[in-house]
Amino acid sequence: LAQLMSAARTADRLIADRSLRWRAGGMPLPGWALGGHLHFSGVTLCAPLLRALDNYLALPLLLLEDARAAARRPRYGVLGDFRLQPHGGF
Repeated sequence: LAQLMSAARTADRLIADRSLRWRAGGMPLPGWALGGHLHFSGVTLCAPLLRALDNYLALPLLLLEDARAAARRPRYGVLGDFRLQPHGGF
């Protein structure tokens, strides 16, 4: 979290156009989705790992979402959701 905050501060200093604004959440503006996902390779997929990822990543981000982003949820995954990838990860 400290590294993310540091990166955000650095990016903010580098942006010359002060009319630009930081936006967060799954859909900060109507029709403008800011999705994201993580890929894991070389890690054994198991229920305890999925629960840890949900508890430490998904749930805190879920608390930041507003109603517009929550409306996307049925199409874009639920807690514990994953997909196996051709590179051997998930």
